[in-house]
Amino acid sequence: LEGKEGAAVLTATEELAAGAQVFIDYGEAGWRSSWEMLYTYGFVPGQTSAEWAASGGRPMYFEGISESDGLYQQKRAVFDALAGGEDESCWAGMWVDLQPDPTTCLAMAPLLRLAELPAEDGSSELSSVVESLRKWEAGPLETWQRLQRPLDVTIEARVATRIITQCEESLAQMPAVEKLAAAAEAPSAEEEADSDGSAMRARMAARVLLGERCALVACIALWRREEAAVTAALGE
Repeated sequence: LEGKEGAAVLTATEELAAGAQVFIDYGEAGWRSSWEMLYTYGFVPGQTSAEWAASGGRPMYFEGISESDGLYQQKRAVFDALAGGEDESCWAGMWVDLQPDPTTCLAMAPLLRLAELPAEDGSSELSSVVESLRKWEAGPLETWQRLQRPLDVTIEARVATRIITQCEESLAQMPAVEKLAAAAEAPSAEEEADSDGSAMRARMAARVLLGERCALVACIALWRREEAAVTAALGE
């Protein structure tokens, strides 16, 4: 608040008796990843490895349309129109908080499909999309809706390879799951007596990393299935 101390207003959803205990929803129902919970509130939800894994998320940046793309201007125009001037760089790439669920694991696919769309293509599946872009006739909303599903098997294979490679590179840099699981467990009596809090911070970090691993593994598994499907289709 301008010129005043920081303040917050809490609104109850029901009548409360004097002295009744009040609970605050920190957003633990899956829409906030454990890294955000730790950063914002100082704790990681859950009491078990399964819960720490399920609440995990991994922020990942996926590069989008290259300026060397033959349809760069047309593709960028689609995203500029969709963003309405609010995000002038959305075409260049996007951040995704990967979580162990299909929604976030597929969130980057529309942008990557457009990025992988070649400027010249003779296949019947792509010719109409490419031609409408080339002639500046592609409706932004219609194009975005079309990108929600695979354009053709070749492009989908490239998208799958990009996502799997990036997730595997991140996963390779992380400690083994067994090491993280042991570090994430409840503290011993000696750790409880830790005066500087370093053991507690290491424990919270391990719980966050367990969740990040889970999110990356889930995304890789989903796109491995997609890759297998398109590989089979390419071989037909």
